[in-house]
Amino acid sequence: DDRNTENRAKGKKEPNHVFKFLTNARGEIVSDSRVSQFRSTSRSYWNGLKNTKNAPRTWKNKNTTAIQDDYYLHMRQKFPEFTLADGDWKLELFAIPTYPQWYRSRKAEIEAEDGV
Repeated sequence: DDRNTENRAKGKKEPNHVFKFLTNARGEIVSDSRVSQFRSTSRSYWNGLKNTKNAPRTWKNKNTTAIQDDYYLHMRQKFPEFTLADGDWKLELFAIPTYPQWYRSRKAEIEAEDGV
C-alpha cells in the first residue's frame, strides 16, 4: 500500500495490532495506542457489567443482544472510528476476540460471585 510505504519513509511506525480494518476518517489504520484506548474503554465497560452481575459468558448469543447494543452505542459515542462503517460490524469484529480474553481473566471471580 502506498500510504504504508510513505509512512515508513517518514519514519512512522506501522501498527502491530490485528485490527487492520479499524481506520480513521482519512482511511489510515488506527495506531496501536488508539487500539489500547479502545481496549481500555471496553474493559471498563465490561467491568461495569461484571460489577452488576450482567457479564455474559459469551459475547455472541441470543441473550446478549441488549448488552451488545448498549456497548456498541457506548463505543460509537466515545470513538468516531466506529461510526465509519455501515452497521456495527467493526465493533463486532473488535469485541468478538477481545471480550473472551477479558472474560477468561475474570472467569473464576465471576463464577464465584454468581455461585457457579
